[in-house]
Amino acid sequence: MTTLITGFTIQNGYAVGDNSINRGGGMSLYSSSPTLTGLTFSDNSAGSKGGAIYLSYSSLISGSYILINNNYSEGHGAGIFISALSDINLNKSTIASNMVGEGDTFGAGIYADGGTSSLVNSIVYYNRIEGDYGINYNLNGYTGDELNEYTVSYSDIEGDENLIPEGEGNISIAPEVNDFENGDYSLKSTSPCIDAGTADTDGDGYDDITDYNGLAPDMGAFESICESNYDECGVCGGDGAVFGDTGCCEYEVDCTGE
Repeated sequence: MTTLITGFTIQNGYAVGDNSINRGGGMSLYSSSPTLTGLTFSDNSAGSKGGAIYLSYSSLISGSYILINNNYSEGHGAGIFISALSDINLNKSTIASNMVGEGDTFGAGIYADGGTSSLVNSIVYYNRIEGDYGINYNLNGYTGDELNEYTVSYSDIEGDENLIPEGEGNISIAPEVNDFENGDYSLKSTSPCIDAGTADTDGDGYDDITDYNGLAPDMGAFESICESNYDECGVCGGDGAVFGDTGCCEYEVDCTGE
């Protein structure tokens, strides 16, 4: 039976001590496979690895609508640390503003140490190493620049070109959240992450997400809200522009049949 954990905040956890007890300030999993939804991990810390979440011994997390922000670890993986044979599958999640300690440490967002990570419709941005505020500490892993541990699609990942996993629909543009310094990761109306996700999260040709606003799901944990109205083409505040006399919306590909 899968355990469902939903709808609350895990914060101010502190993992300190020897060996395994200094890992996973918010959650430490040992051969466990929970489903997480609607959770926030914030202001947790670890004396070793996994400031917010630490996975070990063949653990598996399936999660959606997860916010992981402002967590800290002395070692790898301030947001999430994934040990060998463990996996995490995240959809519609935001991992941002986490920090690892200074030195030879990596993966301020996620560090995959032989485990794997699948991300869809997610944002991984603004994760840093203490004393070095470069952009290449968001996703790291055992294979270095190859990033073989990651399968990523329709997500906004910060980093240089060689440190962003290849995948359909991925972008690397500031997500334009309302106030990341104060923990508000909802999207501004100008965010490039709005309508940039996919409803077909497993690529089988059928929509897995049906509850979203606009043309497609947004990237990140928080679906944007249209403060005006959607036009007939599904554009927030749009003018309902169509292509000629076809009745097709301008954004549609080959709507004239040509």
